[in-house]
Amino acid sequence: MSNLKIEETDLLCKKGCGFYGNPAWQGYCSKCWKELKHNKDDKISLKFDPKTTLQQQQQQQPSSTQQQHSLLRKSKIIPSIFGKSLSKLLLLLIFSYSSPKYHDQQSHSHRHQQSKPRSTTTRQSSEESQKVGKELVDYLRSLDMKEIMINIPKQVKGVIEKLYQMSLGNSPVDELSEMLSTFYQLMNDNMTSKHLYKAEEAEELLNLCERYVLTRLYSHLFSPSVTDDEQLDLKLQARIRSLHWISVHLLDVVLNESIDGVREHVESAITAIIEMNAKRCPQDKLECVVKCSKHIFEALKFSKNEPASADEFLPALIYIVLKANPPLLESNIQFITRFTNPTRLMTGEAGYYFTNLCCAVAFIKSLTHESLNLPESEFNRYMNGEITAHDPHISRTCEGLKLMEKNEKTLMEVKSGQEALMAEMLQMQQDMIDFKTSFHSQLTSLKMRAPLKIKPRRKKVDLDADDDSKVLQLPPPLQPQV
Repeated sequence: MSNLKIEETDLLCKKGCGFYGNPAWQGYCSKCWKELKHNKDDKISLKFDPKTTLQQQQQQQPSSTQQQHSLLRKSKIIPSIFGKSLSKLLLLLIFSYSSPKYHDQQSHSHRHQQSKPRSTTTRQSSEESQKVGKELVDYLRSLDMKEIMINIPKQVKGVIEKLYQMSLGNSPVDELSEMLSTFYQLMNDNMTSKHLYKAEEAEELLNLCERYVLTRLYSHLFSPSVTDDEQLDLKLQARIRSLHWISVHLLDVVLNESIDGVREHVESAITAIIEMNAKRCPQDKLECVVKCSKHIFEALKFSKNEPASADEFLPALIYIVLKANPPLLESNIQFITRFTNPTRLMTGEAGYYFTNLCCAVAFIKSLTHESLNLPESEFNRYMNGEITAHDPHISRTCEGLKLMEKNEKTLMEVKSGQEALMAEMLQMQQDMIDFKTSFHSQLTSLKMRAPLKIKPRRKKVDLDADDDSKVLQLPPPLQPQV
């Protein structure tokens, strides 16, 4: 039985700033880690300036950039003349605009394929990127500010082009992360200093910009070739597979999977953590982590019949990760750590659960016999498959038999319900027969007590009618006496 207990203070930054730390940053938060890196290496100074980026593009590609600059200048006056519909079209053109450098590189490397259609050498946006771009454009239009409608797309376009060129040049991933982090900070400072936005508007706008940039560049930033993320994924997956024998009993997890409600929440938590790999932007990946964590808390609540504590959460999360063995878990964690807005991981619900996930992965990597309070010989026998762990709370029945038992229980409940319904129907039928008999009996008794006498129907007398029989019955008329 393990003594894995981590207080919330253990998850905070080692510097004591109050934000959540991260094992990838050696226990520091993103802010303190950045300051530490800058103090160690003053040469790292990656400041992103959209104006500088656009000027560089203008020097290298005057015709294409001048065309884009012309569209930007025209979009300043078109809304006041023609309304917002054309402004929306211009913004869509800005977001869908392809990299001029990319066209030059492709045309240079494929000069012998000039006969092929141009569409084969252009970088097309995915359907998801176009959807997120439309959401950003619609939100910009809802703010109804000309300055915002021009500057924000220009900055987003600039950072996308710069990151794309750096990824093609196999730049270190730390430089890409630093540039994107600086972009978030500059945008936040710009929106805060001008006081043009409400707090919720600035947060939503920065969120949409982050979502669009990372969705657009997902294939270039997720597990880039310059890193060893792929090897780490395979190593972690093999490590988790070798620890398949670890049960809730060895981790001291209060999960009773023999309860249907607990089992359902455990399965939902496993599904949520696996779905993280199918998401493209860090916000959606973090949402999967939050969803998984909430299902774990519900499973613990069902097992104990009372709310679970934070100390019980981490061992349960470790158990879920071991049972799920999520695909590309290391790459997903690194993608979130490197490229999401650092403030998202420093505080809040998502930051807390993500920090716990990083701690769970770190525990799995360094797990030894001492972590589980097992003798080394017994631990080695588990690892070699010589013995299997026994959990008294979980029966060794296979999943197929468990499903059959559950279905049998459901059928018995349905049968009991049908029998109760049939009994009610028979009782209702008997009640109707008894009512009919009682009604006839009461009606007969009433007829005997008070028989109904029917009098002849009265007829109208017609004085003008000629009826000889009645006239003959009249006495003779009186004769006058003289």
